[in-house]
Amino acid sequence: MVAVMRALLLLGLALAALPAHAEPVSTFIGGIYAWLGTAAVGTMTWGTVITAALTVVSVASSMHATSQQKRRARQEAAHKLQQDIANLSDRRVMLLQSDSPHAVVYGSPGRIGCALAGMVTTGAGAQWTHMVLIFAAHPCEAIEEIYIDDDPVLAGPDGWTTNETFHKQPGGFMDYDHGPMVHVGIHLSPGGVDVADQWLIDQCNSSIGGAPGMWTADHKLSGFTYAIVSVNKIMDRFQGGPPTITAKVRGKASILDVRTGQRGYSRNPALCLADFITSEQGYGASWDQIDTAALIAAANACDAEVYGSEADDDAENYGNSRALYVCDGMFRSDQDRDNTCQQLEEAMAGFSMQSGGVWRIQAGAWSTPVLALGDVDMLKPAEVVQTANPGERVYNTARGTYVNAAQNGVSSDFAQYQNPVFLALDPHAKICDMALAFTGAHVRCHQLARVRVERSRGGLVLQIFPKMSAWHLQPGDRVLLSNAFLGFENKAFIVTDWRHSATAPLILEVEEDEPAFYDTADEVLADAAPNSNLPNPYAPPAPPHSLKVESGRDQLAMQVGSAMVRARVSWAQSGSSYVLFG
Repeated sequence: MVAVMRALLLLGLALAALPAHAEPVSTFIGGIYAWLGTAAVGTMTWGTVITAALTVVSVASSMHATSQQKRRARQEAAHKLQQDIANLSDRRVMLLQSDSPHAVVYGSPGRIGCALAGMVTTGAGAQWTHMVLIFAAHPCEAIEEIYIDDDPVLAGPDGWTTNETFHKQPGGFMDYDHGPMVHVGIHLSPGGVDVADQWLIDQCNSSIGGAPGMWTADHKLSGFTYAIVSVNKIMDRFQGGPPTITAKVRGKASILDVRTGQRGYSRNPALCLADFITSEQGYGASWDQIDTAALIAAANACDAEVYGSEADDDAENYGNSRALYVCDGMFRSDQDRDNTCQQLEEAMAGFSMQSGGVWRIQAGAWSTPVLALGDVDMLKPAEVVQTANPGERVYNTARGTYVNAAQNGVSSDFAQYQNPVFLALDPHAKICDMALAFTGAHVRCHQLARVRVERSRGGLVLQIFPKMSAWHLQPGDRVLLSNAFLGFENKAFIVTDWRHSATAPLILEVEEDEPAFYDTADEVLADAAPNSNLPNPYAPPAPPHSLKVESGRDQLAMQVGSAMVRARVSWAQSGSSYVLFG
């Protein structure tokens, strides 16, 4: 019977390795019945055979489910990467529908597109086309520069262009107009309230080619950041339809900084993420649902000055360009909100989590552990969820795409990051692909890539069951754990999940963490956070020492009247627990 059971188990393991189809399971069970028709089954019962078969099928199904989960995870990761890349590519698109999705701008990204909300024609011979262009569905700090195609529109205080690119000199064919060919009016909706564009109202009410009623004092577009760009079709380049218009925008001007209680413009990723979570385009949470203490800690971590002025590739500082993490990007309201949330989290190498109706925001930076726990603080032994990240999520190289905030808004690749120590340990380059939708400086792309690669080399995850002294811990808190059985003392972990029920003890899921994961230097250790200080079970014990061989009269042995010559060999006791107790 033992042989049969082993055969069934081997068949089940072979089945688990088959491609993901339902049919092999029924084929396998049918094979068991066919085999029973010819096998000598006198030594076992039908119940034994069926139990064994069901056990094998259960094992095979479990392995199949795990394989399916991994496949889905890979597919979801690939889908998110493609969405992120598409978001970067779509930034400069000019949408021509009046009902286009709303755009939200954080920080100071590269040039972005707009939505053409309306178009009015005025002037003699309908020579002027006035375009109403919405850049953001909220008040912004500034529209710094507008571009027609790739030419900057340099406008004076009166709105008329001052650069010769958009001037028409007298003397041309049908020259019944000359001078500036473009007029620009900018509206930022300060405080969420704006007024209608007076220049456009005047043009619509003009006695020469006017369009009465097309634009009035009621056309305020309050709450939006927009521009009225008027072009004269006497210039050849404007005769083929609306030109492509982009702008350099300094984003949302109503972000709450919980550290000061003031609202304004900010590039802090933690504050931008909190704004997104509480916004209509995000999750619509109330500020009472944001863990303020955690948000303050995350915002301070993002603002930590670690770079010189080269942190931003542009010449102008925005007040916090030396910060560890900044947020420069935009999204549209038709984008999946979970995907947008992850993109904002990636800008600070952190995460957010909703637990018990409360949102906690965590930046990718080290913080002091808040509690030390040992074996005496546990209600039951810890359980190992995983000893390391799966092989496909362990990296030595990272590459990716971003939009340089100082350039023309076109996505480009940042220089590939590699850790030479990890690369030497692995048989080949193990590459992580990234698309950083809210990072606009090359130096920060490298920092985010470094954090991703170094954290991937860890991955020890435990479930612990502490006493009520750990009740206050929340996701994002760091703790020091000591565990004699697993062999570590004061090892740092970060809490990633918190669960409790009336019939079970407090359950915390924790993942190993290390200050070196977040610094700005490449890791030089093969494993910055060893899982255990227990001896390597695969290492051979040290050879015996103090070896002594004794022979002679004292070692003789008598057997059936005959003397047997013997040698007594002795050595010092080994100090290895595997030799002593193994």
